[in-house]
Amino acid sequence: MKKIILCFVICIAFISSLDAKWNVLKPLSEYGASDYHLKEGVVYLELRQYLTKEDGSLSQKPYEKTLSFYRKDLKELERQKVKKFKKLKPIDGLKSNIHISRRESYGIGCYYTYNAFLIDNKYKMYKMNDIEDILLYLGEIDTPAELQTFMLLKNKPYGNKYRKTSKGYDILYNRDTILGEDEFCEDNVYILAIDKHGNIQKDTWIKTIKTKRRCIQCIMPAPCDNN
Repeated sequence: MKKIILCFVICIAFISSLDAKWNVLKPLSEYGASDYHLKEGVVYLELRQYLTKEDGSLSQKPYEKTLSFYRKDLKELERQKVKKFKKLKPIDGLKSNIHISRRESYGIGCYYTYNAFLIDNKYKMYKMNDIEDILLYLGEIDTPAELQTFMLLKNKPYGNKYRKTSKGYDILYNRDTILGEDEFCEDNVYILAIDKHGNIQKDTWIKTIKTKRRCIQCIMPAPCDNN
C-alpha cells in the first residue's frame, strides 16, 4: 500500500511539473533594484567591464558599468566612500571566469575582463572575479530579474519564459545556429533547469525552428583601440 501511495504522489508531482504555467521573462534592462533580493548585509553590488590588452593588462580607458544591484544607490551613500569605491582596481584579468559575449564588441584585438565590486552595510568593500561569488551575494535565485542575471553571468542567451519547479526553475531560451554559406539561421529551443542556488541540473534541447533570416552581417570589425 505504501509503495502504491508513493508512486501516486510521484506521478502527481510529475504531471504538475508538466502543467506548470510558463511566465514571460522581460529583458534585463526592464528590471529595477527592487526586483532583486540581495543577501543580507549587501548594500551595493556592481559588475564592471574593462577593456584589456592581449596580455591581460588594463587599458587606460574607463570601465563600463554592466549591471548594478542595490538596497541603496551610490547617490545615497557617503560621498568619500563612493569615491574610494569607484577607484577600486580589478583583480588580474586573466584569472576572471566571467565572460559575457553579448556585452562585447568584436573589434580586431579587443579583449575584456569583468569584475564585481561590493559594499556591505559596514562600508567594507570587496572585489570578485568569480561567477559563483557573485551568485552567492545575490542570494537565492527567486525573482525573474535574478533568472535573467543568472543567464547573463553564465554567458547564455536571455531567457524567454520561466516556470517554477520543485527544486527551482525551468528557463526556456533560444540559441541561433548558422546554416551554410548563406548564413541563414535556425533557432534551437532549450530548457535550462536550475536550483535556487544557481546549480544547473539539466540543459535540454527541445526542438529546432527553421527560419529564413540571416544570423549575422558580414561587416569587418574596426580595429580595437585598447591603449
